[in-house]
Amino acid sequence: MLNLKIILRSLRRNLIYTWTNVIGLAIAFCFIFLTSIYLIHEYTFDQSYADSGKIHRLVTTNSASSRSANSSNYPYILSSSYLEKNPSIESLVRAYNNSYVSELVRPSAEKEKAFEEKGFWYVERGFLDMFDVKQVSGDFGMFDVPGTVLISESVHQKIFEGEEVVGKRMLVGEYEFEIIGIYEDFPSNSSLDPRFLISVETMKSNPDYSDYFTSTGYLMFKVFMTLNEGADIDALEAQLMEQDKGGESQGEKYELEPIEDYHFSTLDIARSFRPKADEQLVVWLVIISICLLAVAIANFGNISLAVALDRSKEVAIHKIIGARRTQLIKRSLIQSLFLSFISFVFALILIEALIPLYSRFVDRELTVAIFGFRTYLILLAFTSMVGLIAGIYPALIVSSFKVSSLFNSFSRSSGSKSLIRKSLLAFQFFIAFGIISAMLFMNRQLEFMLSKEPGYDFKNTLVFQSNWFQGGDESTIQTFKDRLMAMPAIQDIALSDEHPMRALDVNDLQKPGFSDGWEKVELLSIGIDCHFFEFYGIQENYDADVISLFCGDSKVALLNETALNTLENEPIGKLLPSYYGKSKPGYIVQEGAVSDFHFNSVSEPIPAMLFMPLSYSNGRANYSIRYSENTNVGELIQTIQQMFWEYEPSEPFVLKVLEEEHKRLYSSETKMMQMMGVLGIGVCLIAFAGVFAMSIFYGRERLKEISIRKVLGAGVVQLFGLQNRVFVIAMIISIVVAVPVVIRIIDSWISQFAYRTDQPLWLFGIAGLIMLGATLLSSGWYSLKVAKSNPVDTLRDS
Repeated sequence: MLNLKIILRSLRRNLIYTWTNVIGLAIAFCFIFLTSIYLIHEYTFDQSYADSGKIHRLVTTNSASSRSANSSNYPYILSSSYLEKNPSIESLVRAYNNSYVSELVRPSAEKEKAFEEKGFWYVERGFLDMFDVKQVSGDFGMFDVPGTVLISESVHQKIFEGEEVVGKRMLVGEYEFEIIGIYEDFPSNSSLDPRFLISVETMKSNPDYSDYFTSTGYLMFKVFMTLNEGADIDALEAQLMEQDKGGESQGEKYELEPIEDYHFSTLDIARSFRPKADEQLVVWLVIISICLLAVAIANFGNISLAVALDRSKEVAIHKIIGARRTQLIKRSLIQSLFLSFISFVFALILIEALIPLYSRFVDRELTVAIFGFRTYLILLAFTSMVGLIAGIYPALIVSSFKVSSLFNSFSRSSGSKSLIRKSLLAFQFFIAFGIISAMLFMNRQLEFMLSKEPGYDFKNTLVFQSNWFQGGDESTIQTFKDRLMAMPAIQDIALSDEHPMRALDVNDLQKPGFSDGWEKVELLSIGIDCHFFEFYGIQENYDADVISLFCGDSKVALLNETALNTLENEPIGKLLPSYYGKSKPGYIVQEGAVSDFHFNSVSEPIPAMLFMPLSYSNGRANYSIRYSENTNVGELIQTIQQMFWEYEPSEPFVLKVLEEEHKRLYSSETKMMQMMGVLGIGVCLIAFAGVFAMSIFYGRERLKEISIRKVLGAGVVQLFGLQNRVFVIAMIISIVVAVPVVIRIIDSWISQFAYRTDQPLWLFGIAGLIMLGATLLSSGWYSLKVAKSNPVDTLRDS
């Protein structure tokens, strides 16, 4: 109790130091905790199932081809005998889901109330047990009855607004289902995210799907299996391969991947059901959070040491009346722990306030409570460890004071203690300068990317993806286009089977052949109408007769500059080797080129592109729609939607606003800029709050010296510079050390971008000026106060 009173009295007496430490640690703890929660969330993916350590998924890899040949989809009939032929398999389920396809969902009684939804899973009953599907209401016993569906709680709230739905019917596309139950949403750190669970018995009962279960030609179903303890996975993989394909075939190999590895898997190209972590963002969050903590600890230690030196006479008295060294160390460490605990409480308050913003920032549903009470215990243990680390050195210094020297005012700041304080101060400056300068360099590159023209005009443009395909629905495509053009708000329309800003995947770029240089290039093949280039303002240098051929019923192909420059042999006038559908046997490539433009983000290299006449494409028609200024975009979209549903009442309506898609493309870069700004400010706040506190310590320590100098004629400016000299010297040293480190980090980071802006060294000068200004502002108030103080009062009271 006596120790606690002494600690509280000391903290109250040094209120500025106390709150500087508390606020600095609270900010650092807050960001460390938020980042830790995010990392825990990411690295515990798929560990919530009861047998998660035993669940595996089957993947086919192909070492003789590109990764695009890998797959996790299998014919239903092939896996039917796995369980009985392989005793190491405890249970097996098959599931079908197309993550690329959405459906229109409506309550049967309210057909006008339609929602576009994904997450439809057709599964075997064993799926419910293997993945611990938790029942909220209804009867799961009817799951295998054809025409029934289980819905998640989030779907229940979104579509039915929480009303009783068991026994009611709903439309999924053109099919009607009876809702037999509601289940808990899968955890946010689950790779699987089924929102609707439908039995495969429903698919089997539909004559349109009968071949899916009897033919080996339909690679549709994912295979999950629970293995017995001690199962030889390598042997099982070989056995399954032998059963299906008689052993390895052209580099193919079966692999059983643990479900816990699914979230970070690179084995197959299937789109993940939950978005994977942005690894670059994770790395920077960790780096800057560590920097925040390092600055806070250095700040804590420096201020604690200053407070300890300020209390030297008090410590001497305690030693004279019999206090042992262990008691002094214990008291100092308790004080550090006490401050850490207060910081911990403030950090929790900050976390509760900031976690919704942080969750949106990292695109996750984060909450401290999701991991239970143990999370708080882990965070508290971490806080205690930081308190001990930050307080151990000041505690040792305090306890090692010699009574004979404690009353000598000229020995307190000499030697190693002064050097350590200056080193800790320089370390804070090093981190702060590193963060500020890195932020300037990174923002320059990111702003360059955001401002770089993609090579086409996307302003006032909508892209509507129809449900109609070239080669089968030309009449519908043209009729819909004519109806759109009749709308006053629409100025222009172009048709294509792809649209700019669509995210590309590994299957989009294909090698068109293996001779005459074609094997050197992977082409993005796009079917367009002859108005496409004019609509988007894309330049091309083809002769009028070439464009006339392209617009006619010909097999003329146009290449962009990247494709033309990549091909090893001159392609002009040659046939493009056999490709897809009606394009066989190929296209005649004409002289000229289409100007390069960024089909996707400007951070990625421009792909080699081949443009073919839309009439020879088998792709889905995309309408690029240019609307006039001052158009009510929301009303226009709603009108187009209603028009589409006249043609396709059971299909989802897919429309994108290209200006919004442009923002989406650079969401990661925008987040990076925001993160660097916020956390950079956090680091600087802690560092310069420490400078403010240390300026008070140095001012008090040198008060007599400054008073004497003032009596001898020193001016305010001279005294102000004298007091701030220690900060400026420490800052200069830290900048000299930090510059090569920052250059190395920025060179490594910027190498990932296909297009880069220059990184001038004068940005370091701006960072230095920011540092100097912030330092002088932080230390200036008290330094000026001391410089202007009346020396008579100081010398009389001493």
